[in-house]
Amino acid sequence: MAAVTIHDQPVIALDNGAGSIKIGYAGSTFPHAVIPTVVGRPLIRSSALKQAATVAGRPTAAASPSPQTDLKELMIGDETTALRHLLDISSPIANGVIRNEADMALLWNYAFSEKLRQDPSTCWISTSEPPGMGDPQRARLFEMLFEQYRVPAIQTNLQGTLILYSIGETTGLAVDCGESCCQVQPIYEGIGLTRGISRLHLGGHQVTEKLIRLMQIRGYDFNKSADFEVARAIKEMFCYSAVDPALEKRLALDTAVLEKPFTLPDGQSCVIGAERYLAPEVLFNPSLMNVECEGLSTQVWDSINNCPMDVRTSLYGNIVLAGGSSMFPGLPSRLERDLKAYYLDRAVKGDKARLARFKLRIVDAPRRKHMVYQGSATYAAITASSPEEHFMTRAQWAEEGANGVTARFAQRGN
Repeated sequence: MAAVTIHDQPVIALDNGAGSIKIGYAGSTFPHAVIPTVVGRPLIRSSALKQAATVAGRPTAAASPSPQTDLKELMIGDETTALRHLLDISSPIANGVIRNEADMALLWNYAFSEKLRQDPSTCWISTSEPPGMGDPQRARLFEMLFEQYRVPAIQTNLQGTLILYSIGETTGLAVDCGESCCQVQPIYEGIGLTRGISRLHLGGHQVTEKLIRLMQIRGYDFNKSADFEVARAIKEMFCYSAVDPALEKRLALDTAVLEKPFTLPDGQSCVIGAERYLAPEVLFNPSLMNVECEGLSTQVWDSINNCPMDVRTSLYGNIVLAGGSSMFPGLPSRLERDLKAYYLDRAVKGDKARLARFKLRIVDAPRRKHMVYQGSATYAAITASSPEEHFMTRAQWAEEGANGVTARFAQRGN
């Protein structure tokens, strides 16, 4: 597909996630680059590192970075992966909101210069925002991009709306399971229904933390900061959501079918069993992480039932999963099972004949990991034909400021 341009300038889709930044060109199916949203700083100075790198006249493997991964004063994005054990890692985004603007600027610089190789002052930007984002936070995002990067124009849209756009829909329930939280967003004809929005403050990061604790109970040494990336890889390879936790528990206790062997990077042999389903179970049972809130299934049910009666059928018929933490095998089936159980118990009081008429559809697209980005890229391509209606230019920012941002892009709904 030909690159989408406005006034001969490229249109860039930018999805700022707590786990990763996705950046690419409008109209593209996949992001040009996916960058971990982390910044790393050495735990010790480089001079001390060199001194510590020689033990008995020989350099140590743990303390001596390879030529391709030299330790720098500042490591950004995927540069941190190989040397995580030597770095103090921080993320500038929490729950979709920028908390550290200086680190966020470092990541944007890296994304534009190293990955996209574009001058941001020549790029129109289409970005996304989480539900419930306040007007001051949105205005500050625009201010950073306009003032620091001199971008010509910016547009933004609600993440849930973009998720639906990515599959060609405008009405449905977007369930976005990310790195730090899961957000449930009812959308009707492209507008977010604010009374139904809910957030579960658990995500992929907490699932990895739970897996580390479970592996420690099994007797494995997962205590270094570098072990977090190892555990993340194990999670992505072996973990799944239990459709029936009671059945999985019996299988784990009475059989060995859940056990899978694997080898750690240091050559140690390990086995994982019940931990495969117990770690993702925190999304459905937050008490396993000592978090007092309802699980994902209950939040989806409550979100729909907090919406007007006449839109609930449309929402039940189009529940769209998105985000990397929705990729666990079995998660769509678990969600469907729980919702049908809630409907049978709470809505029709045990009448199974009425349950058979319950129209529930859960969309679990294979590419749902990047659906917010895909929706942003699609929306940018569509609106490029009428930019004056959908973008705010730097000249308009200079004239109207934060009030202009709020007037154009404030989240509205019932």
